Amino acid sequence: MISKAGGAIAAWQITAAIVLLYLARLVLKAVYRITLHPLAKFPGPILAALTYKYEFYFDGIKGGQYTKEIERLHQIYGTASGGFILFV
Repeated sequence: MISKAGGAIAAWQITAAIVLLYLARLVLKAVYRITLHPLAKFPGPILAALTYKYEFYFDGIKGGQYTKEIERLHQIYGTASGGFILFV
């Protein structure tokens, strides 16, 4: 236990604070990626903007289908005007 002027801080309180800080970081990162990031103005799936798990699902679980998914997304959302955003 860590001594404090008003008492002691329990280990569970430290753990809870760390977990809350981590969750706050995840939420702030998600808000940034959806609203403030320079690429946020381009349309597309929100899950793909938030995490790489979207790409992992199509490449890792569906066996390398991410390229076909990108083609499908281009049919739905179109291509970026003035150039390409696609990073392979």
